[in-house]
Amino acid sequence: KIAVIKSVRQSGKSYLLRVLLIRAALERVGTSVYVAPTLLQSREMYNNILKALENTELIESANASVLYINFTNGSVIHFRSTA
Repeated sequence: KIAVIKSVRQSGKSYLLRVLLIRAALERVGTSVYVAPTLLQSREMYNNILKALENTELIESANASVLYINFTNGSVIHFRSTA
């Protein structure tokens, strides 16, 4: 699925996307891809998701160089940029 969110600044778009990515990874086994305009923004989302799940046993592995998170249920989130 592809979703587009049009909203004003500071309205919680990044938070919403973080919740949706985690939810998708936990509810079904599959691959999700987060694409941001810059690598810095992708890395920021990667770090935010890791921080949100740091005291849980939901993450099997994560790679900060390649920017992906593997979940214990087999789901994967990849973080990419358009640049």
